Amino acid sequence: MAVIPLINEVSRRGIAVVLTTGTTTSAGLAAKRLGSNIVHQYVPLDFKPAVSRFLDYWEPDLAIIVESEIWPMTMMELRRRHIPQVLVNGRLSDRTFGRWKKRLWLADALFENLALVIAQSETDADRFRTLGALPVMVSGNLKVDTDAPPHDGHALKHYRQQIRDRKTWAAISTFEGEENAAGIVHRALKERTGLLTIIVPRHPERCDAIEAMLTSKGLTVARRTRNDPITPETDIFLGDTIGEMGLYLRLTEVAFVGRSLFAEGGQNPAGTGHARLRHPVGRQRPEFPRHLSDARQERQRQDHPRCQKCSPRV
Repeated sequence: MAVIPLINEVSRRGIAVVLTTGTTTSAGLAAKRLGSNIVHQYVPLDFKPAVSRFLDYWEPDLAIIVESEIWPMTMMELRRRHIPQVLVNGRLSDRTFGRWKKRLWLADALFENLALVIAQSETDADRFRTLGALPVMVSGNLKVDTDAPPHDGHALKHYRQQIRDRKTWAAISTFEGEENAAGIVHRALKERTGLLTIIVPRHPERCDAIEAMLTSKGLTVARRTRNDPITPETDIFLGDTIGEMGLYLRLTEVAFVGRSLFAEGGQNPAGTGHARLRHPVGRQRPEFPRHLSDARQERQRQDHPRCQKCSPRV
């Protein structure tokens, strides 16, 4: 949650924050990272009765919208109540922008409700202006500007002692199918490198199925939630917890960022501070690959064998 530093700064100024999210994963992370600093609520369905009841109860003075969470009924109800709406970390992917351009009359009716748009890039800013938003300014991406995710120092020391001098790499924020690919890469590399692979799925509730799949291939899996020790025989360290990405990333220097092997686009590669591997279909934020490649931090992978060759060198 790249918006956490912003929330903390708003809270520090004595402003009460009601944070809405749409998933149990985000809710759990908010509870762990923000605690009593905020009040968490699940976002109401974008229907007038639900939105009206929510706004009647909380009576907000300002609505801050993050990235591209555009809910038409919510925006219209906020406007009707004269509640300013600010969009922060604003972005519009090629696909989303194309869809809005086909309905410019609707886009203009919605985006003109925004009192301010703070976009991630000049490209995003131009797109928001095209769709009717004014004023628009650019501040960069919050995910680039955030601090490294927190970690448990005791747990980090514990695992580093167990891993010792083994080579490691991590596949983080993975989606279905990508864990299998990580297992294939691991089997190809372990014999000559002694590799330990760290897999952190985007949705931890899938971990039972992931473990079953990996063990069926003869791989030995240690899970964080079970406090399994990492032994020389351990092939996969399965990060099946929420809010511990800082721990997993500090156990390696190479990270593959998921949702690029078998899904459209790709997860945001910024903010890990690691050498990164990604598939070239990762088009969600084209400015990031250019920036990271210029910094010699990222290497594209073309297929599984190429990834096998790339991992130990990076």
